[in-house]
Amino acid sequence: MKVIVGTKDDQEVYDGCVLPATEPDVMETRDWIFDWHEEYIYPNRNILSLKVNEDPNVQALMSYVVDEGFILIELLESAPSNHHQQSALKVTPTLLTAAAVISFDHGFYGYTAIHIKHHPSVISHYQRYGAEIIRPNRMALSTIASTRLVQLYLKKGER
Repeated sequence: MKVIVGTKDDQEVYDGCVLPATEPDVMETRDWIFDWHEEYIYPNRNILSLKVNEDPNVQALMSYVVDEGFILIELLESAPSNHHQQSALKVTPTLLTAAAVISFDHGFYGYTAIHIKHHPSVISHYQRYGAEIIRPNRMALSTIASTRLVQLYLKKGER
């Protein structure tokens, strides 16, 4: 799916593409925090990769499962190159948008749960995009929050 990816300093916007991750995509993650190799072989997990401007490098990965009535995001991680720089890419809203689209496509009305580390900075980060705490290690996007993300970050004409 074609998406819009902005920079953390909101100075630039790029065309991005979210697609199922391939084995070569996962091989790029040696220096990443999460073990994406393990995630890639985990049954029932789906992994999406974000790439920008036809650059072959993976900018972020997200794993999710289709649950009963909602999409559950298990892991979401930005490439190390997108950490700590103001001009780095803002990947979270783009990948949340992809999850919302998948939820709508499954007839789940955009309901998306996010497995999180219960930490104030993580919580405030996801709240910025409309997520609400539903229990200590879980946040969720409602239909309204998912619709807003789709309107802002999905490339027009892609749905």
